[in-house]
Amino acid sequence: MKSKVRFKYRIIPMLIIILLLFGGCSRNKTFPVVEHENLTSSTIEEENKKRTEADGESHEVDEEINEPTSRYDEVFDPSEDDGNMVIWFLYTSTGTDTKSGDATIIKTPDGKVMLVDGSAPETAHMLKTYLDALGIEKIDAIVATHPHIDHVGGLPQIIYQYEIDKVYRSKMEYPTETNKNFLKAIEEKGVETVIVTDGMTFEFGEVKIDVLNPVEEIVYPKTFPKSSTAFINNHSVVLKISYRDSSVLLTGDIYVAGELDLIERYGDTLQADIVKMPHHGDDTSSSVGFIKAVQPKVAVAMYDRLASLSIYNSYRKNGSKAYITAIDGNIKIVADGTKEYKVITEKDRESNFLK
Repeated sequence: MKSKVRFKYRIIPMLIIILLLFGGCSRNKTFPVVEHENLTSSTIEEENKKRTEADGESHEVDEEINEPTSRYDEVFDPSEDDGNMVIWFLYTSTGTDTKSGDATIIKTPDGKVMLVDGSAPETAHMLKTYLDALGIEKIDAIVATHPHIDHVGGLPQIIYQYEIDKVYRSKMEYPTETNKNFLKAIEEKGVETVIVTDGMTFEFGEVKIDVLNPVEEIVYPKTFPKSSTAFINNHSVVLKISYRDSSVLLTGDIYVAGELDLIERYGDTLQADIVKMPHHGDDTSSSVGFIKAVQPKVAVAMYDRLASLSIYNSYRKNGSKAYITAIDGNIKIVADGTKEYKVITEKDRESNFLK
C-alpha cells in the first residue's frame, strides 16, 4: 500500500514537468480576428490601427501562415497563371466550433477575378491574406450564393477593403444582422448589384458562366425565416463555369432535394469535371444520383473538418479525386481549357486513413 502511495506522489511532479515542456513547445499561430456587429470602412481601419499600435506590427502580411505550411507559396504563386483558368478553394477556420464556410477565388485566363462567397465574419482576415498573396487589388465580381453567415459573413470586410466591380446574388431575403451588414457594405461602396436566376448566361472575361439556380420565383414558407435552413440552402446560387473544354460546378449549399431538381432541369448538361461538394461535403447532399450526373474528375469539400466520411468515399467510388480543405489546406486547380487539370494542395496527408 505504501509503495502505491509513493508512486502516486512521484508521478504527479513528472506529469507537471511533461505538460510544461509540451506547452512551451507549442508553435501554433493564429490569424488576427476582426469582428464587428455593424461594419463600416472606418471601423475596420480603426481596428487595424489599434492592433498595429498594440503590438507594433502589421497584421496584413502572410508570415503567420507561411511557417506551418508545405506548399503555401506554390499554391498562391500567380506567376504562371496567365492563359489558364485557375480556381482556389480556400481553407478558412474560425478557430472555434462555429463552422467556417466557403470562399473560392476564380481567375480567368485574361486576369479577371471572381470571389464566390466570403466564409464567416471571423475569417475575413484570412481571405485578405490570400488575396494579397495573389497580388489582387481589384475583385471584378463577388458572388454570394446565399445569405447564411458562413457564406456572406466575411464579405463586408472584403467589400470595404477592395475595389469591387459587381456583386451577383439571388433575391433571397433574410433578416439577419449578417445579411444586413453585407447589403449595407454594397450600398455604402456603391457597388453595382446583379440579381441572378436560373437560365442566365454571361461572359466573364474568357470564361462562360451559366446560372443553374435559384429558380426565378421564390415562394417563401409561411413560417419564414424560422426553420428555413434547408429552404435557403436549396435556393443557393449554382454556377457552371466553362473555359473551352474545362468546367467547374459551384453548388452552394444545396441539399438532395435541390440536387434532384437540378438533375430534372438540366440532365446531362449538369456534367462538370470539377465540383465543389454541396453543403461542405455533408451527408445532407451529394446523392449518388447527383454524383453520377455530374461525373466529376475532381471534387472538393470546403470545410474546417471532415463533414462525412461516407460522402467522401462516395465520390471516390465514382471515380473522383476527392479533397478536403480541412486536411489538404488551400487547393489550387489549374485548367488549361482541355480535360486535364493540375491540382496543387497546400499540405501533404500525414496518414493514409483517407486514400
